[in-house]
Amino acid sequence: MINLKNSLKWLMICALGMNLIGCASTGKEPGFVTVSGTQFMRDGKSYQYMGANYWQGMNLGAPGALGDRARLLRELDMMDSLGIRNLRILAISEGPDGSMLRIAPALQEEPGQLREELLQGLDFLLEEMRKRDMTAVLVLNPHTGKGPGTAISNTRPHSTPIPRPCGNMNRRSDR
Repeated sequence: MINLKNSLKWLMICALGMNLIGCASTGKEPGFVTVSGTQFMRDGKSYQYMGANYWQGMNLGAPGALGDRARLLRELDMMDSLGIRNLRILAISEGPDGSMLRIAPALQEEPGQLREELLQGLDFLLEEMRKRDMTAVLVLNPHTGKGPGTAISNTRPHSTPIPRPCGNMNRRSDR
């Protein structure tokens, strides 16, 4: 585990910095997707894509028993063969791991505690995507529709309660 004091502030600063860099971008950096009017642009050309949500990529890319790199490589190859070039991936997930509606293992099981293996998994995933000329959309908000993140709940103790599942959650997530 990596202990980062004020991890929420660190993530907010990183997100703000990336946003400011994007705002100051000239659009001339190779490989970055920009917007011109209502068009996505990449390297001066209209950018159209077929994409997929691939939230599990960081976890599959983790080394050792925590991940499943063979499965990750198979799935990236399959998506590549189908022409899928744009993946929306989680760049953070929150615990605690035993809680309902969580992606486990989480990158941040407790505030300020990051799992090094999952950061390595994210690096591995991004490198394998680069080899296949795929583009990543990094999700920095851990809310995936399966429940709000722990950090949000921890910073807003009187906020709306975390929703609990009703019905068959497996049926919902298999769609």
